[in-house]
Amino acid sequence: MQRLLAILLALTVTNALSTELDQVRQLQENFEILATKFRHLETKFQEQESMLKLLEKQQLASAKIDIKDAEHPPPGHKALPRTCLTARLANPLLTSGLYWIDPDGPAFGEEPIRVYCNMNTGWTEVLHDSESAMNSGHCTSPGCYSRHVNYNATLRQMAALAELSNECSQSIKYDCVSSPLERNGISYAWWNDRNGHPQYFWSGSNSRVHVCQCGIEQTCFENDVRCNCDSDAKLPLADHGAITKKELLPVTRLNFGRTQRPNSTGIHTLGRLVCDGRLAVVNKGLPTSCADLWRNGFVNSGLYSVKGNKQFEKVYCDFSKLPSEPDFQTWVGYEDVKSHPVPIASAKTTVGRAVTSRTRHEQERTNEKYIAN
Repeated sequence: MQRLLAILLALTVTNALSTELDQVRQLQENFEILATKFRHLETKFQEQESMLKLLEKQQLASAKIDIKDAEHPPPGHKALPRTCLTARLANPLLTSGLYWIDPDGPAFGEEPIRVYCNMNTGWTEVLHDSESAMNSGHCTSPGCYSRHVNYNATLRQMAALAELSNECSQSIKYDCVSSPLERNGISYAWWNDRNGHPQYFWSGSNSRVHVCQCGIEQTCFENDVRCNCDSDAKLPLADHGAITKKELLPVTRLNFGRTQRPNSTGIHTLGRLVCDGRLAVVNKGLPTSCADLWRNGFVNSGLYSVKGNKQFEKVYCDFSKLPSEPDFQTWVGYEDVKSHPVPIASAKTTVGRAVTSRTRHEQERTNEKYIAN
């Protein structure tokens, strides 16, 4: 009897091990299917990306109208680079100067913009009408002097340039005599960002504090102030720095005050908006968002597969918008990867099928919605 029980136990264990091995083999097969599909999608994307870059180079090389120093952009705008860096990479022989570029792309958006391209670095510089030193005059109240900054570009094109860049900056200098930016908790000066909001920091990227470059380096004229001019000294001082928070740039307005004393002076100098344009040319492999596709030159709105955290996802990309604008990307569902389910437990299998069915249904409804529109 004991021997029979031992045999039955051995058979049970053998069957259990066999079932587990079958499940492991099934998992391995599923993994190989997913890995094959992943490699196929990666290869397909790399081929498309190579074709886009080749097409861009061909368009730039075949453009009959020189985009440098031209008073007007070439007709059609299709041959224009999106940043100075893309132009430099397409033709390393280009020299620094004024060029036409189209950051938001040729398919949608606004007219191309004329910028200064530093071909030594590939950086894009946007010109404006407040680059020279300007006197703020004499007035008393906070922001009583205000100057609007007019650029050789629209705000949308500059926002697109920032989206295509890893770094953007804009320098500000204020020469002062008895003309504080802030005194006794009162802000007499500020600048407005691209959305018109007031900003009180004059260097760096920390928009939560009033600070200048000397405050960041702790080298201000007085120890208890964060800007040289805030000391309100009756001798020439200066604050200078560079705003590096690209989401706020460009500076659209400069505001100064408390220069009513006879010996008070306030002179501001605003630098150009400068962006590296580096995100437009960096190869990141498989796209993880609509923004990656947009930066790689995709212009046709529609459904796309992107790489999610755990699996491929299907998203709707509206390329008539910028990545920072609402509804630029809409999540649709997970990519349908066909594989055989492993029946580890009937409850899990049922739940898994229900979730898959609901996801497909929602995806189909979403597709119908966009097709109808």
